[in-house]
Amino acid sequence: MVRNNESNVPWFSWLLPNTYAVDALRDFILFHPIAPDWLGSLALVALFAGLAVIGGLGFTARELQRAR
Repeated sequence: MVRNNESNVPWFSWLLPNTYAVDALRDFILFHPIAPDWLGSLALVALFAGLAVIGGLGFTARELQRAR
């Protein structure tokens, strides 16, 4: 579990959204209670998703400009 082993998680793992979402999803799927840090995990995953969408739109716009 990431939650219990934060000191053993490599620094580059914190750059991936899975690091934040796995514990909350595992708790919900296996035990059915909502984790106390669920809202924070959801906010971080939403932030990652927003950055991915913005990056994808920027890349697509640049490629479309180049294709003209």
